[in-house]
Amino acid sequence: MTVVVLANGGELEARGRSILLRCIGRLDRVIPVLGEADAPEYWHRLHQMARLVADSPYVATK
Repeated sequence: MTVVVLANGGELEARGRSILLRCIGRLDRVIPVLGEADAPEYWHRLHQMARLVADSPYVATK
């Protein structure tokens, strides 16, 4: 996805955003059931980063 974002002048295309939103949805379901051995802090940080990117003004909506 990084290559696509760079090729688009820093914008995430709608298809990439759709994939990102699906990943966020999966993290929403998985994070609450993680145990300490699963390193929930790591997955929570990934969730936060994904949400920041998805909510960015540099995301194409078309």
